[in-house]
Amino acid sequence: MSGPPRRPGKQTPHHLDPGFNGPHFQAALNCWVRDVDLWHSDNGFGLTTSKGVTLTGVRVGGRARHHTFICRVQSHDMLVEDFEIPKATTPVATGAAHHGLNTEGFGSGNVWSNGVMEGTFDSHRALPFDSVRTAITVTNNGVTGGAGDAGPRWGARFCHWNIDVLGGRAHGIRLEEHAPYSAMVGIRGTSGPHRPPEGLHRRAVHSGRRAGRAGAAGEPLRGTAARPDRQGGPPMRSALLMVGALLAGALTAPATATAESREWTVGTAARDPVAHVRPAEAAPCRCR
Repeated sequence: MSGPPRRPGKQTPHHLDPGFNGPHFQAALNCWVRDVDLWHSDNGFGLTTSKGVTLTGVRVGGRARHHTFICRVQSHDMLVEDFEIPKATTPVATGAAHHGLNTEGFGSGNVWSNGVMEGTFDSHRALPFDSVRTAITVTNNGVTGGAGDAGPRWGARFCHWNIDVLGGRAHGIRLEEHAPYSAMVGIRGTSGPHRPPEGLHRRAVHSGRRAGRAGAAGEPLRGTAARPDRQGGPPMRSALLMVGALLAGALTAPATATAESREWTVGTAARDPVAHVRPAEAAPCRCR
């Protein structure tokens, strides 16, 4: 069959996806997908607690969907290359959201390379780190997500390199004030760094249960007030995430930059696979 199939159906509100999804790798090791198109799915390609998965020459198109690429719960060393997320054929549904290139949950060593997409560079919190997005043209109209009590959105050593942003929006892409020891290099089309809380999903916790309503597309989800005195509430969960991050080496001292110039210097260290953002180690590189 040439071209996308018909009868696309409709996107459902947030977290009510029927489950017509693309391939999802769970507890998988050294797997691959090559030259596969997905059309009109609820979610695209996904990884959960997997390692060494390569997706090459993949495209996710058709109607609006929730996640296009999912990389969650300690998934490591994934490569997505030569990918495309074309403009959706339907708008994002009321009470729904589209994310884009997702990472979360202590995921590390993941790379997205050579793509054209709409959406954003998403994180669903729980401290992902050590990851690269490079050679990508992005229409930045997606939102970041994750529960409000799930810990930091970014850990150390993110590298966004050679990125063209259409529309001027920096959300999820310019992380120089958020991800420590990271490199934002050759980002074209933005005028400043990511500014939270634009477009973030927020879920409050009450007695260990998430409560909220679905708002309009792009609107944060609102719920009851958090109860920090209950077991499993935000302070306890965040503390556990912080301890795990320290043990994993995902947190380091934050980088600094001058507020006036937004200039960052890029240095290297033998023990790290990607460039750091550190003051006064090399010639300055201006993020644009």
